[in-house]
Amino acid sequence: MTTMHAYHVSSAKDDLPDVWRVNEALLKASPHLLAVSTYGASYDKVDVPACPRAGVCVFNQTGSNARAVAEHTLGMTLGLAKRLT
Repeated sequence: MTTMHAYHVSSAKDDLPDVWRVNEALLKASPHLLAVSTYGASYDKVDVPACPRAGVCVFNQTGSNARAVAEHTLGMTLGLAKRLT
């Protein structure tokens, strides 16, 4: 049993072990859970219909890291162009 109130999980298909997926088992083991948040473009790791039944709100953080991704892409492009590595 866990006492967490929020769970932030990756939505990438291969990024997360199956044991950390949000499913009936995790919801039953987390009676204090109020919200599940995903980052990425989908809900692949979340059993969305099971969450409201357990009283858990589900939301997505798509685009929250867009600026950081753009900065990293520009930095990598400059690094490759100047052969810094």
